[in-house]
Amino acid sequence: MRETFCVNFYCRPAAKRKNGKAPVEVSLIVSGQRELWQTPMKCRPEDFKKDTIIQAYCTSIENRLNEIYLNLTMKKEAITAYKIKDIFKHGNADNSYTLATLFDDGLKIKAGESITLGTYKKYELIRDKFFKWTGLNEKQEANKCTATDIIQFRIEAEKQHAPQTVSKELKNLKYFFNLAFNSGKIKSNPFASIKISAAEEDQCYLEYSELKQIRNCIITNDRLDKTRDIFLFLCFTGLEWADLIHLNTKDVQKYKDGQYYISKPRVKTGIKYISILYEDAIDLWEMYDGQLPLISPQKFNMNLKELARIAGIEKKITSLTARHTYACYLLNYRQLPIETVANMLGHKTTNQTRHYAKMFGATVFEQNKMAQTPRQPHRTTYMEYLEEKEAWDCFFQSLGT
Repeated sequence: MRETFCVNFYCRPAAKRKNGKAPVEVSLIVSGQRELWQTPMKCRPEDFKKDTIIQAYCTSIENRLNEIYLNLTMKKEAITAYKIKDIFKHGNADNSYTLATLFDDGLKIKAGESITLGTYKKYELIRDKFFKWTGLNEKQEANKCTATDIIQFRIEAEKQHAPQTVSKELKNLKYFFNLAFNSGKIKSNPFASIKISAAEEDQCYLEYSELKQIRNCIITNDRLDKTRDIFLFLCFTGLEWADLIHLNTKDVQKYKDGQYYISKPRVKTGIKYISILYEDAIDLWEMYDGQLPLISPQKFNMNLKELARIAGIEKKITSLTARHTYACYLLNYRQLPIETVANMLGHKTTNQTRHYAKMFGATVFEQNKMAQTPRQPHRTTYMEYLEEKEAWDCFFQSLGT
Protein backbone atom coordinates (compact mmCIF):
# COMPACT_ATOMS: atom_id res chain seq x y z
CA MET A 1 0.00 0.00 0.00
CA ARG A 2 1.30 3.44 -0.97
CA GLU A 3 2.31 5.56 2.01
CA THR A 4 0.37 8.83 2.35
CA PHE A 5 1.06 11.91 4.46
CA CYS A 6 -1.42 14.72 5.08
CA VAL A 7 -1.64 17.62 7.59
CA ASN A 8 -4.76 19.73 8.19
CA PHE A 9 -5.77 22.36 10.74
CA TYR A 10 -9.17 23.07 12.30
CA CYS A 11 -10.82 25.57 14.59
CA ARG A 12 -14.22 24.07 15.31
CA PRO A 13 -17.17 26.23 16.46
CA ALA A 14 -18.31 23.29 18.62
CA ALA A 15 -15.13 23.65 20.69
CA LYS A 16 -15.63 27.33 21.51
CA ARG A 17 -14.98 28.49 25.08
CA LYS A 18 -16.95 31.15 26.94
CA ASN A 19 -14.80 33.88 25.43
CA GLY A 20 -15.84 32.79 21.94
CA LYS A 21 -12.46 31.32 21.04
CA ALA A 22 -11.63 27.70 20.17
CA PRO A 23 -8.27 25.88 20.17
CA VAL A 24 -6.48 25.33 16.87
CA GLU A 25 -6.32 21.56 16.23
CA VAL A 26 -3.87 19.56 14.14
CA SER A 27 -4.99 16.54 12.11
CA LEU A 28 -2.13 14.30 10.95
CA ILE A 29 -2.86 11.33 8.66
CA VAL A 30 -0.19 8.80 7.69
CA SER A 31 -1.27 5.86 5.53
CA GLY A 32 -4.83 6.01 6.83
CA GLN A 33 -3.82 6.34 10.49
CA ARG A 34 -5.00 9.58 12.09
CA GLU A 35 -3.76 11.55 15.10
CA LEU A 36 -5.61 14.65 16.31
CA TRP A 37 -4.37 17.07 18.99
CA GLN A 38 -4.93 20.61 20.20
CA THR A 39 -2.34 23.40 20.10
CA PRO A 40 -1.98 26.18 22.71
CA MET A 41 -3.11 28.74 20.08
CA LYS A 42 -6.76 29.87 20.19
CA CYS A 43 -8.86 32.12 17.97
CA ARG A 44 -12.42 32.78 16.91
CA PRO A 45 -13.58 30.10 14.43
CA GLU A 46 -14.95 32.74 12.05
CA ASP A 47 -11.51 34.44 11.94
CA PHE A 48 -9.46 31.27 11.60
CA LYS A 49 -8.73 31.45 7.85
CA LYS A 50 -8.35 35.26 7.84
CA ASP A 51 -5.96 35.61 10.79
CA THR A 52 -2.45 35.86 9.28
CA ILE A 53 -0.72 35.16 12.59
CA ILE A 54 -2.71 31.97 13.07
CA GLN A 55 -2.02 30.86 9.50
CA ALA A 56 1.72 31.51 9.92
CA TYR A 57 1.59 29.47 13.15
CA CYS A 58 -0.08 26.57 11.32
CA THR A 59 2.49 26.75 8.51
CA SER A 60 5.35 26.47 11.01
CA ILE A 61 3.77 23.35 12.53
CA GLU A 62 3.23 21.81 9.09
CA ASN A 63 6.87 22.49 8.13
CA ARG A 64 8.10 20.82 11.33
CA LEU A 65 5.90 17.76 10.75
CA ASN A 66 7.15 17.50 7.17
CA GLU A 67 10.73 17.69 8.42
CA ILE A 68 10.16 14.86 10.90
CA TYR A 69 8.50 12.76 8.19
CA LEU A 70 11.42 13.25 5.77
CA ASN A 71 14.01 12.44 8.46
CA LEU A 72 12.24 9.17 9.31
CA THR A 73 11.98 8.33 5.60
CA MET A 74 15.70 8.89 5.06
CA LYS A 75 16.54 6.70 8.06
CA LYS A 76 14.16 4.03 6.70
CA GLU A 77 12.41 3.79 10.05
CA ALA A 78 8.83 2.67 10.63
CA ILE A 79 6.59 5.70 10.14
CA THR A 80 3.25 6.14 11.90
CA ALA A 81 1.14 9.17 12.73
CA TYR A 82 1.63 8.46 16.43
CA LYS A 83 5.42 8.42 16.11
CA ILE A 84 5.55 11.73 14.21
CA LYS A 85 3.25 13.32 16.78
CA ASP A 86 5.38 11.94 19.63
CA ILE A 87 8.59 13.38 18.15
CA PHE A 88 6.89 16.72 17.47
CA LYS A 89 5.58 17.07 21.02
CA HIS A 90 8.39 15.47 23.01
CA GLY A 91 11.44 15.43 20.75
CA ASN A 92 11.61 11.64 21.08
CA ALA A 93 13.66 11.12 17.94
CA ASP A 94 16.45 8.84 19.17
CA ASN A 95 16.74 5.08 19.00
CA SER A 96 16.99 4.50 22.75
CA TYR A 97 13.64 2.77 23.10
CA THR A 98 14.61 -0.18 25.28
CA LEU A 99 12.88 -3.43 26.15
CA ALA A 100 12.39 -2.13 29.68
CA THR A 101 10.55 0.91 28.33
CA LEU A 102 8.51 -1.31 26.00
CA PHE A 103 7.17 -3.33 28.93
CA ASP A 104 6.72 -0.24 31.13
CA ASP A 105 4.55 1.39 28.47
CA GLY A 106 2.33 -1.68 28.26
CA LEU A 107 2.03 -2.01 32.03
CA LYS A 108 1.05 1.66 32.41
CA ILE A 109 -1.87 1.12 30.06
CA LYS A 110 -2.93 -2.05 31.87
CA ALA A 111 -2.75 -0.22 35.20
CA GLY A 112 -5.34 2.24 33.90
CA GLU A 113 -7.74 -0.47 32.75
CA SER A 114 -10.47 -2.09 34.84
CA ILE A 115 -8.61 -5.32 35.60
CA THR A 116 -7.91 -7.12 38.85
CA LEU A 117 -4.56 -7.02 40.60
CA GLY A 118 -4.10 -10.70 39.80
CA THR A 119 -4.51 -10.08 36.06
CA TYR A 120 -2.08 -7.15 36.19
CA LYS A 121 0.52 -9.32 37.94
CA LYS A 122 0.25 -11.87 35.12
CA TYR A 123 1.57 -9.23 32.72
CA GLU A 124 4.38 -8.38 35.15
CA LEU A 125 5.22 -12.07 35.34
CA ILE A 126 5.37 -12.31 31.54
CA ARG A 127 7.91 -9.48 31.50
CA ASP A 128 10.08 -11.26 34.08
CA LYS A 129 9.84 -14.60 32.25
CA PHE A 130 10.75 -12.93 28.95
CA PHE A 131 14.08 -11.64 30.27
CA LYS A 132 14.79 -14.89 32.14
CA TRP A 133 14.03 -17.27 29.27
CA THR A 134 15.48 -15.26 26.37
CA GLY A 135 18.59 -14.02 28.18
CA LEU A 136 18.03 -10.50 26.80
CA ASN A 137 18.99 -7.44 28.82
CA GLU A 138 16.27 -4.97 29.72
CA LYS A 139 18.52 -2.10 28.53
CA GLN A 140 18.78 -3.61 25.05
CA GLU A 141 17.09 -1.73 22.20
CA ALA A 142 13.62 -3.11 21.54
CA ASN A 143 14.25 -2.96 17.79
CA LYS A 144 16.87 -5.70 18.13
CA CYS A 145 14.36 -8.24 19.44
CA THR A 146 13.59 -10.80 16.71
CA ALA A 147 11.30 -13.75 16.06
CA THR A 148 14.14 -16.01 17.24
CA ASP A 149 13.82 -14.54 20.73
CA ILE A 150 10.06 -15.18 20.72
CA ILE A 151 10.66 -18.78 19.63
CA GLN A 152 13.15 -19.18 22.49
CA PHE A 153 10.49 -17.88 24.89
CA ARG A 154 8.01 -20.41 23.51
CA ILE A 155 10.46 -23.32 23.84
CA GLU A 156 11.11 -22.53 27.50
CA ALA A 157 7.38 -22.05 28.18
CA GLU A 158 6.58 -25.44 26.64
CA LYS A 159 9.08 -27.09 28.99
CA GLN A 160 7.18 -25.87 32.04
CA HIS A 161 3.54 -25.41 31.06
CA ALA A 162 0.62 -27.12 29.36
CA PRO A 163 -0.23 -26.05 25.78
CA GLN A 164 -3.16 -23.93 26.99
CA THR A 165 -0.92 -21.96 29.34
CA VAL A 166 1.76 -21.51 26.67
CA SER A 167 -0.84 -20.06 24.31
CA LYS A 168 -2.06 -17.60 26.96
CA GLU A 169 1.46 -16.48 27.84
CA LEU A 170 2.35 -15.89 24.19
CA LYS A 171 -0.78 -13.78 23.75
CA ASN A 172 0.09 -11.70 26.81
CA LEU A 173 3.64 -11.18 25.52
CA LYS A 174 2.34 -10.28 22.06
CA TYR A 175 0.28 -7.48 23.62
CA PHE A 176 3.47 -5.55 24.53
CA PHE A 177 5.08 -5.85 21.10
CA ASN A 178 1.85 -5.06 19.23
CA LEU A 179 1.46 -1.91 21.29
CA ALA A 180 5.03 -0.77 20.58
CA PHE A 181 4.78 -1.56 16.86
CA ASN A 182 1.39 0.09 16.35
CA SER A 183 2.63 3.24 18.07
CA GLY A 184 5.69 3.34 15.78
CA LYS A 185 8.24 2.79 18.55
CA ILE A 186 9.74 -0.32 16.97
CA LYS A 187 10.44 -0.84 13.26
CA SER A 188 9.15 -4.39 12.97
CA ASN A 189 7.02 -6.72 15.07
CA PRO A 190 8.86 -9.93 16.06
CA PHE A 191 5.44 -11.60 16.34
CA ALA A 192 4.67 -10.96 12.64
CA SER A 193 5.71 -14.49 11.64
CA ILE A 194 4.69 -16.22 14.88
CA LYS A 195 1.41 -18.11 14.81
CA ILE A 196 -0.26 -18.67 18.18
CA SER A 197 -2.60 -21.62 17.97
CA ALA A 198 -5.35 -21.72 20.54
CA ALA A 199 -4.97 -25.15 22.11
CA GLU A 200 -8.30 -26.88 22.59
CA GLU A 201 -8.77 -27.45 26.29
CA ASP A 202 -10.68 -30.50 27.38
CA GLN A 203 -13.08 -29.27 30.03
CA CYS A 204 -12.96 -31.82 32.83
CA TYR A 205 -15.91 -32.54 35.15
CA LEU A 206 -16.54 -35.38 37.56
CA GLU A 207 -18.84 -38.31 36.99
CA TYR A 208 -20.79 -39.81 39.87
CA SER A 209 -18.43 -42.74 40.34
CA GLU A 210 -15.44 -40.40 40.49
CA LEU A 211 -17.07 -37.99 42.92
CA LYS A 212 -18.12 -40.94 45.06
CA GLN A 213 -14.56 -42.27 45.05
CA ILE A 214 -13.28 -38.95 46.37
CA ARG A 215 -15.99 -38.68 48.99
CA ASN A 216 -15.64 -42.24 50.29
CA CYS A 217 -11.89 -42.88 50.06
CA ILE A 218 -10.13 -43.34 53.39
CA ILE A 219 -7.78 -40.47 54.20
CA THR A 220 -5.76 -40.32 57.41
CA ASN A 221 -3.96 -37.12 56.45
CA ASP A 222 -5.65 -34.00 57.90
CA ARG A 223 -4.23 -31.84 55.10
CA LEU A 224 -5.82 -33.95 52.35
CA ASP A 225 -9.02 -34.40 54.34
CA LYS A 226 -9.54 -30.62 54.45
CA THR A 227 -8.60 -30.35 50.78
CA ARG A 228 -11.35 -32.86 49.99
CA ASP A 229 -13.93 -30.83 51.94
CA ILE A 230 -12.98 -27.60 50.17
CA PHE A 231 -13.14 -29.30 46.78
CA LEU A 232 -16.58 -30.78 47.48
CA PHE A 233 -17.80 -27.36 48.67
CA LEU A 234 -16.65 -25.86 45.37
CA CYS A 235 -18.48 -28.65 43.50
CA PHE A 236 -21.71 -27.77 45.32
CA THR A 237 -21.45 -23.97 44.90
CA GLY A 238 -19.57 -23.41 41.63
CA LEU A 239 -17.35 -20.73 43.19
CA GLU A 240 -14.00 -19.82 41.68
CA TRP A 241 -11.01 -19.96 43.98
CA ALA A 242 -10.67 -16.16 44.08
CA ASP A 243 -14.31 -15.85 45.17
CA LEU A 244 -13.92 -18.59 47.76
CA ILE A 245 -11.03 -16.93 49.59
CA HIS A 246 -13.01 -13.68 49.82
CA LEU A 247 -16.06 -15.46 51.21
CA ASN A 248 -17.15 -14.67 54.78
CA THR A 249 -20.05 -15.68 57.00
CA LYS A 250 -22.10 -12.58 56.11
CA ASP A 251 -22.04 -13.49 52.40
CA VAL A 252 -24.16 -16.60 52.93
CA GLN A 253 -27.76 -15.37 53.08
CA LYS A 254 -31.13 -17.02 53.50
CA TYR A 255 -33.96 -16.48 51.01
CA LYS A 256 -37.59 -16.20 52.17
CA ASP A 257 -38.25 -19.83 51.19
CA GLY A 258 -35.37 -21.00 53.38
CA GLN A 259 -32.87 -21.52 50.55
CA TYR A 260 -29.28 -20.45 51.28
CA TYR A 261 -27.42 -18.49 48.61
CA ILE A 262 -24.40 -16.25 47.94
CA SER A 263 -24.80 -13.08 45.87
CA LYS A 264 -21.85 -10.74 45.23
CA PRO A 265 -19.61 -9.54 42.37
CA ARG A 266 -16.94 -11.92 41.08
CA VAL A 267 -13.41 -10.95 42.04
CA LYS A 268 -12.11 -11.63 38.53
CA THR A 269 -14.65 -9.70 36.45
CA GLY A 270 -16.83 -7.71 38.84
CA ILE A 271 -19.95 -9.37 37.37
CA LYS A 272 -22.53 -10.26 40.00
CA TYR A 273 -23.35 -13.93 40.54
CA ILE A 274 -25.97 -15.80 42.57
CA SER A 275 -24.70 -19.14 43.83
CA ILE A 276 -27.33 -21.44 45.33
CA LEU A 277 -26.07 -23.57 48.23
CA TYR A 278 -27.64 -26.97 47.94
CA GLU A 279 -27.89 -29.33 50.87
CA ASP A 280 -24.39 -30.80 50.58
CA ALA A 281 -22.77 -27.35 50.49
CA ILE A 282 -24.77 -26.25 53.53
CA ASP A 283 -23.58 -29.30 55.48
CA LEU A 284 -19.93 -28.44 54.76
CA TRP A 285 -20.45 -24.75 55.53
CA GLU A 286 -22.06 -25.53 58.90
CA MET A 287 -19.47 -28.17 59.73
CA TYR A 288 -16.72 -25.53 59.56
CA ASP A 289 -18.98 -22.81 60.99
CA GLY A 290 -18.34 -20.66 57.94
CA GLN A 291 -14.55 -20.77 58.43
CA LEU A 292 -13.30 -22.98 55.62
CA PRO A 293 -9.67 -24.20 55.96
CA LEU A 294 -8.13 -22.27 53.04
CA ILE A 295 -4.63 -22.62 51.64
CA SER A 296 -2.83 -21.18 48.61
CA PRO A 297 -4.28 -22.22 45.20
CA GLN A 298 -0.94 -23.76 44.23
CA LYS A 299 -0.88 -26.01 47.32
CA PHE A 300 -4.57 -26.79 46.88
CA ASN A 301 -4.09 -28.02 43.31
CA MET A 302 -1.01 -30.00 44.36
CA ASN A 303 -3.07 -31.62 47.13
CA LEU A 304 -5.80 -32.42 44.61
CA LYS A 305 -3.31 -34.38 42.51
CA GLU A 306 -2.43 -36.47 45.55
CA LEU A 307 -6.10 -36.80 46.49
CA ALA A 308 -7.00 -37.97 42.99
CA ARG A 309 -4.23 -40.58 43.11
CA ILE A 310 -5.47 -41.94 46.44
CA ALA A 311 -9.08 -42.01 45.21
CA GLY A 312 -8.08 -43.66 41.93
CA ILE A 313 -9.16 -40.76 39.72
CA GLU A 314 -7.34 -40.72 36.38
CA LYS A 315 -8.50 -37.25 35.35
CA LYS A 316 -6.37 -34.20 36.05
CA ILE A 317 -8.54 -32.31 38.53
CA THR A 318 -8.07 -28.72 39.73
CA SER A 319 -10.22 -26.18 41.53
CA LEU A 320 -11.74 -25.36 38.13
CA THR A 321 -12.96 -28.95 37.76
CA ALA A 322 -15.42 -28.29 40.57
CA ARG A 323 -16.85 -25.29 38.72
CA HIS A 324 -17.38 -27.39 35.58
CA THR A 325 -19.07 -30.09 37.66
CA TYR A 326 -21.42 -27.51 39.19
CA ALA A 327 -22.31 -26.12 35.75
CA CYS A 328 -23.13 -29.61 34.44
CA TYR A 329 -25.23 -30.21 37.56
CA LEU A 330 -27.34 -27.08 37.02
CA LEU A 331 -28.01 -27.91 33.37
CA ASN A 332 -28.56 -31.64 33.72
CA TYR A 333 -30.07 -32.24 37.16
CA ARG A 334 -31.79 -28.95 37.91
CA GLN A 335 -32.45 -28.55 34.18
CA LEU A 336 -32.22 -24.80 34.45
CA PRO A 337 -32.16 -22.59 31.33
CA ILE A 338 -28.65 -21.77 30.21
CA GLU A 339 -29.33 -18.05 30.80
CA THR A 340 -30.06 -18.80 34.47
CA VAL A 341 -26.94 -20.92 34.76
CA ALA A 342 -24.92 -18.04 33.28
CA ASN A 343 -26.23 -15.74 36.03
CA MET A 344 -25.43 -18.27 38.74
CA LEU A 345 -21.87 -18.66 37.45
CA GLY A 346 -21.38 -14.91 36.95
CA HIS A 347 -20.93 -15.19 33.19
CA LYS A 348 -21.48 -12.16 30.97
CA THR A 349 -22.73 -14.27 28.05
CA THR A 350 -24.07 -17.78 27.61
CA ASN A 351 -21.11 -18.55 25.32
CA GLN A 352 -18.92 -18.73 28.41
CA THR A 353 -21.44 -21.06 30.05
CA ARG A 354 -21.44 -23.40 27.07
CA HIS A 355 -17.66 -23.55 27.40
CA TYR A 356 -18.08 -24.71 31.00
CA ALA A 357 -20.98 -27.12 30.88
CA LYS A 358 -21.90 -30.24 28.97
CA MET A 359 -25.27 -31.88 28.52
CA PHE A 360 -25.47 -35.56 29.33
CA GLY A 361 -27.23 -37.97 27.00
CA ALA A 362 -29.69 -38.74 29.79
CA THR A 363 -30.75 -35.12 29.89
CA VAL A 364 -31.58 -35.10 26.18
CA PHE A 365 -33.95 -38.05 26.68
CA GLU A 366 -35.42 -36.49 29.83
CA GLN A 367 -36.16 -33.17 28.14
CA ASN A 368 -37.75 -34.93 25.18
CA LYS A 369 -39.90 -36.91 27.59
CA MET A 370 -40.90 -33.87 29.65
CA ALA A 371 -42.05 -32.07 26.51
CA GLN A 372 -44.98 -34.54 26.52
CA THR A 373 -45.47 -35.37 30.22
CA PRO A 374 -45.62 -33.28 33.41
CA ARG A 375 -42.24 -32.33 34.83
CA GLN A 376 -40.90 -34.57 37.56
CA PRO A 377 -40.36 -32.95 40.96
CA HIS A 378 -36.82 -31.85 41.79
CA ARG A 379 -34.73 -33.89 44.15
CA THR A 380 -32.86 -32.55 47.09
CA THR A 381 -29.16 -33.24 46.75
CA TYR A 382 -26.50 -33.51 44.11
CA MET A 383 -25.66 -37.03 45.21
CA GLU A 384 -29.20 -38.20 44.51
CA TYR A 385 -28.95 -36.77 41.01
CA LEU A 386 -25.62 -38.50 40.41
CA GLU A 387 -27.05 -41.82 41.60
CA GLU A 388 -29.84 -41.50 39.03
CA LYS A 389 -27.32 -40.58 36.36
CA GLU A 390 -25.32 -43.70 37.17
CA ALA A 391 -28.48 -45.73 36.55
CA TRP A 392 -28.91 -43.97 33.20
CA ASP A 393 -25.31 -44.75 32.29
CA CYS A 394 -25.86 -48.42 33.01
CA PHE A 395 -29.02 -48.31 30.89
CA PHE A 396 -27.20 -46.80 27.90
CA GLN A 397 -24.34 -49.31 28.28
CA SER A 398 -26.86 -52.15 28.18
CA LEU A 399 -28.30 -50.70 24.97
CA GLY A 400 -24.82 -50.68 23.47
CA THR A 401 -24.32 -54.32 24.26
